[in-house]
Amino acid sequence: MKSSHAAIGVVALALAGLWFAGGGAAAPVRSAAAAEQPRVSAPLTHNNLTVYFVHGPDAVADAHKVATLAEALDAGWAVVHETGNVNVLQVENKSADYELFVQEGDIIKGGRQDRVFASDVLVPPRSGRVSFPAHCVEAGRWQGRGSEASTHFTKSDQRIVGSKLAYANATRQQTEVWGSVKENQDKLTKNLGTTVNAKESVTSFQLTLENKTLQDKVAEFEAALRASGEGKRNVIGCVFLVNGQVTGAEVYGSNALFQKAWPRLLRSQAADAVAEATDRPLPPVPTAPEVERFLALAGQQPAPRGDRDTPRREVDLTNGDPGLQSNLDAAIPELQSNLEAAIPEGEVVRSGQGQVQQQHGMVQRSGTLRVIPRQQESIRQVLEQTNLTDNQRQLIQNYSNALNRPDGNAAAAQQVRTPAAAGNRLNVQRVEDAAGLCSESRDAGRGNALIHKSFIKK
Repeated sequence: MKSSHAAIGVVALALAGLWFAGGGAAAPVRSAAAAEQPRVSAPLTHNNLTVYFVHGPDAVADAHKVATLAEALDAGWAVVHETGNVNVLQVENKSADYELFVQEGDIIKGGRQDRVFASDVLVPPRSGRVSFPAHCVEAGRWQGRGSEASTHFTKSDQRIVGSKLAYANATRQQTEVWGSVKENQDKLTKNLGTTVNAKESVTSFQLTLENKTLQDKVAEFEAALRASGEGKRNVIGCVFLVNGQVTGAEVYGSNALFQKAWPRLLRSQAADAVAEATDRPLPPVPTAPEVERFLALAGQQPAPRGDRDTPRREVDLTNGDPGLQSNLDAAIPELQSNLEAAIPEGEVVRSGQGQVQQQHGMVQRSGTLRVIPRQQESIRQVLEQTNLTDNQRQLIQNYSNALNRPDGNAAAAQQVRTPAAAGNRLNVQRVEDAAGLCSESRDAGRGNALIHKSFIKK
């Protein structure tokens, strides 16, 4: 077992441009006091996993009123309901005193298929049923498993593993989620020398993470690193590296929220380290000041020169709200008709019902826009000619405004702020650049206070 402060060396990463700071701005707020910038302690390493702890003050003073889903399920006052829709579930907070926070990437077990939350969710006491976006992490099953109920879900202590799977989940790509689950299972089976797929359900990622051989290996990382993150009163987040490369970062609005998340975060990253284990020499890890720069500047990484004309990305505008989803779905036929009338023949490719693609423009699919920025002005004009409801038009206008940048800044990070779905108090802003996807969740009920901020490496 190896656990030590990592050596200082030349950084093999393009650290500048992976994070954004300062209240959700794409660029850091330069006028902010130095004390407000993130402070990072020296790295700790076990085998091929390195962690840096992020230090800072609490932004959420009453975080003791916020419970995690695991806590709530244990106490019996939260329910996650199966809806029969693979990508939409409902959470219910029955407590009269506690708010309920569920983090994007957390897995829930049971129902008709194991699922993973696709967005942060914060619901108030006695919330009633609140819809949230989800993905399936168990392909094929569509009934109760063994003695498990098919109508609701039970607690899981697991999160999704690896930046590829996390990115697919955050950008609402169900097929890519399934593909990444299988890829992880294959890597773990190879590196552990035993099949990690459970006989009860070979596709279930939850059951894979319960595999005894894997859990024993993960326990080695926990023994080496877990205590370092516990009981530190000013720690609010962490940055992870696997094989010397940044895989992700998680920062919270308070030490209390971080302490609740830390064991689950470490478990997920340890499983990723096992999946990515290599015999090749590892590059030296960055110093703490270099990681502080990383935290301050991400979200501004320029696209590679050859890709600047066609940087594609996908952002969901509905935040899982079924009402908004239905509104956008209803608008698809008219959007398709207008696009076909406005775009020269040969530039529109049909790719399924309710979906059109313009080679240098847009894909409209179930409330999701995929845009190449240099064509966004012409797309906006096409959409403005379409007879949309005010709700639909506002969603599209929000997206258009977020991408409406000068031509000379085409390689800059792109932003979309998604309003909270009904019942979910969090407004989520995502900023994507050439290096990764940054997400920031703020609570409208606390004066837009930061609850959670994350970075996913592409």
